[in-house]
Amino acid sequence: MRLVRPFALVSTAVGVAAVTGLLAAPADAAPAPAPKVTTAKVRASLLDATDLEKGWKHVSAPHGAGFGCLFRGPKSVGMVSHAHTDWQYGKEAAYLSESVQSYATPAQARTDLTQSVAAVATCRSVVEDGTRWTVRRVPISRRGDSAALFRVTGTVVDGKDRIPVTTYLAAAVYGRQEIAVITAVAAQDSPELHAGAVEVLDGALAKVKALLPR
Repeated sequence: MRLVRPFALVSTAVGVAAVTGLLAAPADAAPAPAPKVTTAKVRASLLDATDLEKGWKHVSAPHGAGFGCLFRGPKSVGMVSHAHTDWQYGKEAAYLSESVQSYATPAQARTDLTQSVAAVATCRSVVEDGTRWTVRRVPISRRGDSAALFRVTGTVVDGKDRIPVTTYLAAAVYGRQEIAVITAVAAQDSPELHAGAVEVLDGALAKVKALLPR
């Protein structure tokens, strides 16, 4: 199941940057203040129906609810605006959540990711509603300024059924922007699920690069 459409947005962002770079400021000019990123702009940078493969639909989900230490990270410092969206693939047990947070400075965005990763890394095992979830950090090549990937696995008991569930938590920082993506599927982990989670992060990062300032 392909999650996102191929992106050509990165080349657009690079092209804009190249043109902008031709207009160099005078040598003694003070650096321009970083433009404020409004909530509307952050919301526009989220993946939408045109970015995802056919079959994904908006849902209301209590993101960040439960799961103790997984979603109990440090308080974000310097966050200017943020937006969030949740999706489900048809009626299947396949879910996708994305958050974009814009900070006043790149250092604040990097710090938030570093602290969040450290908090999740201490969460080796979580019990939620009787199900034990195992949390493991997964290697990921550099994306944006930095990136992190975690895998959460468990087996949900529903009557006589034992349903394996795999969730990937992926995040990256690009300048002042921090992107977090959660993909959850009622299935055993597989190379395809791993690749799909990374693909979603890449798509989300490409759109942020194209639409939001660094």
